[in-house]
Amino acid sequence: PPRKKAPATPRGKWWSLRYLLPGIVVILLCYTLAGFWLVPAYMKKSLPERVADRTGMHLFISRLDFNPFTYTFTLQDIQLQPSRSIDGNKELLRIDRVVADLAPISLLRHDLVSNAVAVEGLALNIVRSHDNRYNIEDIFAIRQQGEASDIISFSELPFLFSLNNISIRGGRVTFQDIPSATTH
Repeated sequence: PPRKKAPATPRGKWWSLRYLLPGIVVILLCYTLAGFWLVPAYMKKSLPERVADRTGMHLFISRLDFNPFTYTFTLQDIQLQPSRSIDGNKELLRIDRVVADLAPISLLRHDLVSNAVAVEGLALNIVRSHDNRYNIEDIFAIRQQGEASDIISFSELPFLFSLNNISIRGGRVTFQDIPSATTH
């Protein structure tokens, strides 16, 4: 008599748990590593380069953190320095801390929407030198040369953006007028 074949064992819930669960864990681990380490490393490297390329100014960020689960960016000890110092004054802008809460769904649509932006310890230092030059001229110099696309023109951005609930704590603006020897 012909021999009967053994019935095929059905793939039950144990099979899917054995292969699906490790796959999910690996994907979650990769997402976590990329979010906590790769995104901040990339942003900390690329932001100063972009600012220098577009304005000639020097941007320094001491610490940049990103939480991929809450989509929160935290930047600490930010300094923006003009390409040339005016009478020994090197610092144009200093911010102690910026926390931005991004909306993750908008990022999928290639839009930048923040639910809240908190800026702490903002210090803007504008200086006018003896030759009537300002330390913020680097920002406007490229526009005067007719190369508007070299600086971000918000109307020409390839994405929509919305910065909501902006709060500034501990901010100050100083205007140093060196020719008249006054500070405002």
